[in-house]
Amino acid sequence: MIETRIRDAFRAEAFPCNPLPFLIALTSHLRDEGTNAIRGDVAKAALLVIIQQAYGQCAYVDSCTEHDRLCKRLLPEGVSYEA
Repeated sequence: MIETRIRDAFRAEAFPCNPLPFLIALTSHLRDEGTNAIRGDVAKAALLVIIQQAYGQCAYVDSCTEHDRLCKRLLPEGVSYEA
């Protein structure tokens, strides 16, 4: 079961380095349980591992600041973003 695989990987001693199994498992979990399952602990565990892989295991990420940074960086040239 996908939920068990996410839990096992989340609890493993070694930190996982490949995000693909977590992305695939998260996608399958949401397909099986419905999109509201994103609010559950299984989905949050998968997301946490993916976020830790992207930013570093013990990184503190301010979601509002990061959202603003990404909006500014990813908007097409000439388009401004005001938070």
